[in-house]
Amino acid sequence: MRSPLILTCAVLLPLTALAGFRVSSVNDRGHDAHKYDAASAIDDDPQTAWMIHPESDQVGEWIEIDIPRSKVDKVALMVGWEKDEKTWGDYGRIKSARVEIFTDGDDGLERVFEKEATFEDKSGMQFVEVGNVEVGSELSGGKARLTITGFYPGRDYPSVAVSEFRVHLTEIDAPTSIVGDEPASVDGHPFEHATDGNAKTYFVAEGANPHFAVEASGFGVSSLVVTPGPKPYARPKVLEVECADQTRTYTLEDSAKAQSFALPSIVGYTGSAWGHVKITVKETYDGTKPGVAFGALQLKATNFDGF
Repeated sequence: MRSPLILTCAVLLPLTALAGFRVSSVNDRGHDAHKYDAASAIDDDPQTAWMIHPESDQVGEWIEIDIPRSKVDKVALMVGWEKDEKTWGDYGRIKSARVEIFTDGDDGLERVFEKEATFEDKSGMQFVEVGNVEVGSELSGGKARLTITGFYPGRDYPSVAVSEFRVHLTEIDAPTSIVGDEPASVDGHPFEHATDGNAKTYFVAEGANPHFAVEASGFGVSSLVVTPGPKPYARPKVLEVECADQTRTYTLEDSAKAQSFALPSIVGYTGSAWGHVKITVKETYDGTKPGVAFGALQLKATNFDGF
């Protein structure tokens, strides 16, 4: 077995998204070895993967990320490399792992959660419930670590490859407000009616493809909850949402119920997105009156930077 190797990286972002991440081993062979480092397991992209060095025994290797002051709901894992069927089968997949949560206290790190988890040999996210364990204090956070204790061997290569490791923090409602000029509205239904918490009011945006931006100042945002407005106005069907320099497209049901969509997790935990959330209506469900109706718009968050 090779000598232990700890690789560390810090991402310099606004404080709400500040995070470091470490792994015990990386497959550093070849000209594109950087593709297999820890960042590839926390980039919200199943096409990339953290890969362990082939000379390692694989068992005992770990990945660890920093998390802000928060409560940990669960951790999620894509146990293999989900780029395609070939990468999935050719490389090893995690079969079992020890999940640990640490809080940064006055006397250093203190472990507040530990569980041995087993995983099925299948693609997609698999979850380990943590149960809202609190980490951090006013000026500190904590860490989440996953240590491999067993693996499914790959057909062609000895290395275990992991597409995603993500910590799901407990969500809260965040104060949601417009950024910049308020979008044009019709029939006396301004934007403020989408964020006033009153189920009887609603916002009707002018035009077929309105666009605007919202924020939750000081919060690390994790999801966007959209409640379409009433008929006879058109309802949003397809939204293009830009957040943390990533763009995603969400499709809503033709319904007046609240619908939630996850925002990017850019450094391994939910709520690590920052800044404005830009929303563009790309398609609508037809209405008989002009304008696109929103009953409510709500950002959810997992952590707060009040400094």
